[in-house]
Amino acid sequence: MGKKLVIISVFCLFLSSCDFLASVFLDSVEKIIGYKVTGTASSVTISYTNSNGNQVTRNNVTLPWETTFPGTIMEHGTFWASISATNEGSIVNNVTVRIYVDGEVLRSNSENFTASASVGVRYDD
Repeated sequence: MGKKLVIISVFCLFLSSCDFLASVFLDSVEKIIGYKVTGTASSVTISYTNSNGNQVTRNNVTLPWETTFPGTIMEHGTFWASISATNEGSIVNNVTVRIYVDGEVLRSNSENFTASASVGVRYDD
């Protein structure tokens, strides 16, 4: 009876704290994620994924604009980085977005009105 209780307790603990157990048993790596927006637009609206995986929107941003943050990636995991920038002025003005990981450009896109890019950053990248 004692062994069954321990097994059931461990199983319940596992179900309630998978993130904690994953952090104990799996390796993780920290990568520096960076976003950069450049172009001839006078101002843009920028939406990007932050370190928590949440979408952040910034309005009336003047260019150039850049941000970086540490992103922890669990073994066998992926961090999805994405950014879009929408020109708030004339469509003849260019907008370029770039996603950097540890200083290396992984994605880049340039458009006249809205530019966007996304990339999955894996543990072993």
